[in-house]
Amino acid sequence: MGMADPKPQYTYLVEQLRRHRLAYIHIAEPMTPENNNDFLRDIWGQREGSTFISTSGHDRKSAIETAENKGGLVGFGRPFIANVSVHVEALS
Repeated sequence: MGMADPKPQYTYLVEQLRRHRLAYIHIAEPMTPENNNDFLRDIWGQREGSTFISTSGHDRKSAIETAENKGGLVGFGRPFIANVSVHVEALS
């Protein structure tokens, strides 16, 4: 994220989004195991009609643990989405 402490800014953003009663929030998890977005999950809460979707860096085991222990959904996509720039670099 490039900031010394991004939590205040993201806390404010999620608090404001929560007011609009959106169906879900989709958050990409940091790619390092020692960091996580649990503070955003706590702000979003587990209210009826709204879901927290966590993506990035999950394997089968971590996805099951996250869904069972923290609730919400886990999304996968990066391995399945074509990235033209990667393919072009690989061919050159």
